[in-house]
Amino acid sequence: MEKSIIIGLIQNIAILLSFTLIYDFFWAKDENIKKISGKVIAGLLIGFIAIIVMYLPWTLKSGIVFDTRSILLSISGLFFGAIPTIIAMSIASIFRFSLGGDGMWMGIAVIMTSGFIGLTWRIFFPPRKIKKPYYNILLLGLLVHAVMFLCTFLLPHDSILSTMKFLILPLLFIYTPGTMLLGMLMLKRWSVWHQQRAMEKEELRYRTLFENAGEAILVSEGGYIRFANRRLMDLLNIGYEELLSKKFTAFIHPDDREFVMSYHLNRTRNIDVPNRYSFRVVTGSGEIRWVDVNSVLVDWNDKPASLSFLSDVTDKREDARQLVIAKNKAEESDRLKTIFLTNMSHEVRTPMNAILGFSDLLITRELNMEKQEHYINMIQTAGKQLLSIINDIVDTSKLEVNQLNINKQDCKLYDIFNHSVEVFLNNPIYQNKKNVNLKLNFPKDYQNMMVNTDYYRIQQVISNFLTNAIKYTDSGTINLSCEIKESKGHVNIITRVKDSGIGIPDDKKHIVFERFRQVEENQYREGAGLGLSISKGIVDLMGGEIGFESKVGKGSMFYFKLKLDKVKGHGMKIQTEHTETPNFENLYIIIAEDDMTSYYLFKEYLNDTKAKIAHAADGELLMQMMEEKVPDLLLLDINMPKKDGYTCLKEIQEKSYKTKIIAQTAYAMENEKEHCLSSGCDGYVSKPIDPEILFLEIKQVLNNKK
Repeated sequence: MEKSIIIGLIQNIAILLSFTLIYDFFWAKDENIKKISGKVIAGLLIGFIAIIVMYLPWTLKSGIVFDTRSILLSISGLFFGAIPTIIAMSIASIFRFSLGGDGMWMGIAVIMTSGFIGLTWRIFFPPRKIKKPYYNILLLGLLVHAVMFLCTFLLPHDSILSTMKFLILPLLFIYTPGTMLLGMLMLKRWSVWHQQRAMEKEELRYRTLFENAGEAILVSEGGYIRFANRRLMDLLNIGYEELLSKKFTAFIHPDDREFVMSYHLNRTRNIDVPNRYSFRVVTGSGEIRWVDVNSVLVDWNDKPASLSFLSDVTDKREDARQLVIAKNKAEESDRLKTIFLTNMSHEVRTPMNAILGFSDLLITRELNMEKQEHYINMIQTAGKQLLSIINDIVDTSKLEVNQLNINKQDCKLYDIFNHSVEVFLNNPIYQNKKNVNLKLNFPKDYQNMMVNTDYYRIQQVISNFLTNAIKYTDSGTINLSCEIKESKGHVNIITRVKDSGIGIPDDKKHIVFERFRQVEENQYREGAGLGLSISKGIVDLMGGEIGFESKVGKGSMFYFKLKLDKVKGHGMKIQTEHTETPNFENLYIIIAEDDMTSYYLFKEYLNDTKAKIAHAADGELLMQMMEEKVPDLLLLDINMPKKDGYTCLKEIQEKSYKTKIIAQTAYAMENEKEHCLSSGCDGYVSKPIDPEILFLEIKQVLNNKK
């Protein structure tokens, strides 16, 4: 073969390589280009390459030239499709026509047949979808150049035979293999691009999975974080660049770094370590979070690394901690409830035993006057003890619902303390303590001082202090003292009750003011464990301070501080003498009471008043009796069957009955009195009934002083 032919062939092959570059960078990235503009541009580029190829041919004789356009256009049809190939065929045909010569029609025919054969092959034998693309493209090359061989008949007659002889070997050994070679290069580029796209899609899929995972994911190698997802950045509250710039131990709590780093190093050395464990991390804002981690050994750039999945379990740990606390509280509450119920059973049954027992003795035995009086006193003492327990439970309930009110009145401060001591001096609990001495230390200069405060509530706190002191002191002195400091319009008092009792251990001091708690819960002590908690509630309501000091074996000192309003004049007089039985002659009284015991008690109280008494056992009977005769006074029980007291009050108002009404109820809530009075009652007494209070209330109601 001539040297010029070899040079032309090399030049054509170099140009065809540029054709593969166009496919590589322009077409293979998206084989499904939809836009016409892209296809037109591709066709123009291929046509331009065809012109260059035809500019560098090898010449058989004048007017008859050969190049690799057949390879170019057939492969274009196979890989680029109709629009780019037809545009390229058109450009190449026009250019070949402009060159003229004896081989013009053969050249145009080769252009047209090569392109259309490639397009036809694309339809019926797409190389990407057949199992043996090498043979497929080789057959394409044979067909294209067999047709090219036949196109020599379009040459002048005197050139046909010589051209056929010249072409037979290049067609078999250059053009056909060249077509296969170019086709395989194109197919290889298509395969590489598709593998790359598949890898990119796979990477994007994994990246999407990592970024949207519920757990934080990281790869740690060489002490640094090499990869992390968004969840880890959110967990640590830190940016990606900063995350990768620091050692991963920088984010681990100092107390946990050593064992976490040890696990990591041993894992990278193929030493068996736990895969699952927990540790604390410190976020960018300084917050400490708990994480559960699951780590495995992976290869990262040919180096051992840890792939870790982190779950934020801070809230779960806190929930678990709260559950443990709640469980412990529930168990403690159950234990305290058992203790409380045991104590309450004892506290209630003890006075009830005295009440029922001495009552039975009064009924069944003939007793002298001295024993009768003694038994009656015992019954009254037990009744007061039982009432005190009930009052404590009621006060506790009021404190729970913020319904305990402070009712202030003018009184003498000294009377509160003196009366408290007098009550205890006559109390059997104190009298049984033969070796205990109760003393009052009150400043003599202030014994006539008048204050405006709740007399009963202060006395209640003092009484609770004294009760506790007497309970836990078997010998020695109990000292009740009051320290007074005056200021403009006010009096600051510090009340102390100091005893020489058993004292309170340090590990029990925190429960002293808790409800239903007692220092010695493992053994029985009198009381329901409510007194000190009620005292604290009262002092808090009055804006004061309460506390204590105690040492085991040395005794305790309880105190409270209050700021009271100072007043001038005479205060409330403590009633110590019995009121004389009033005369209610010609007074018609209906006692509306479903409890027969309570009715008989009322009747006994009123027997000596010479009043005319009638009984209504329920609300319906009461209204029937009032239709017959309206009483001068109605003692109305609020809680009655058939019609309760409030229903009766409403009917009495609707029927305009003119009568005085005193509500009598066992309800003890603070707003019960106000409710009764606002519903139409003229007076109010609560059970258990004190006859002196009952008589005083009746007098005030009948005299229109209520």
